[in-house]
Amino acid sequence: MHYSHPSIETGYQSLLRDFTAMQARQRSRWSNLLSAMPERLRSHQRWLVERRQENLHDFNLFQMLGIHEREVKTHSAMLAWLFNPTANHGQGNLFLRSFWHILQQQPNASHLPDLGETTNDHAWVIRKEFSVGDLGQIDIHLENPGLEMSLVIENKIYAGDQKAQLLRYHKHQERHFRNDKKGLIYLTLDGTPPSEDSCHDSETGEAIRADQIILLGYRPHIRDCLEETYDEIHAPHLKFILQQYIDTIERL
Repeated sequence: MHYSHPSIETGYQSLLRDFTAMQARQRSRWSNLLSAMPERLRSHQRWLVERRQENLHDFNLFQMLGIHEREVKTHSAMLAWLFNPTANHGQGNLFLRSFWHILQQQPNASHLPDLGETTNDHAWVIRKEFSVGDLGQIDIHLENPGLEMSLVIENKIYAGDQKAQLLRYHKHQERHFRNDKKGLIYLTLDGTPPSEDSCHDSETGEAIRADQIILLGYRPHIRDCLEETYDEIHAPHLKFILQQYIDTIERL
């Protein structure tokens, strides 16, 4: 015979009702949450779009155009334009002086003379992809015939060194500039030294010494050069280009 205590049955039924009600409330909450999710996502997406339109933190013109890693067509062209005092950026020798100031602080560059306050901007000849005949093609060549001064910049971002490349450019400078007002710059992302193959000719045994090469990096040297000049520029379009290029350097 089965006996049932009324208070136990009542308690069980009450507990079951509470549990059923709790499940219903939870289902209702989940249903409301899922129903509201699409609108919340759309609202968040609108917020992201508005922030990007205001700040453009993720936008980079050079990257958008797919040219941010091109050594010659982008970086050599950009630097040659900035360093040219007569270029249409309208800043005279502002960038060249900033670059020269940083350059003179580097090992193997102390022999370079000061530009002087009265340097004639029109005396500078800035070339990119400058052919030197059988010795090759220089990425950037800065020359001031009046001061008998020459700078060769070999621009290396991701490309490898060529055989006896720096040695050949050194020969060009020795042929045409017999004083010590010349510098051979090896420019990489972070100032990495060149390979031995670039400095040595295995067939002739000729070589260029390490102390005849000036090592520079996009980070920090070129970046610092541009940041140093940023506040002196008042043209909005140029400031935008400069900010975008500095950002490009950071992304390399």
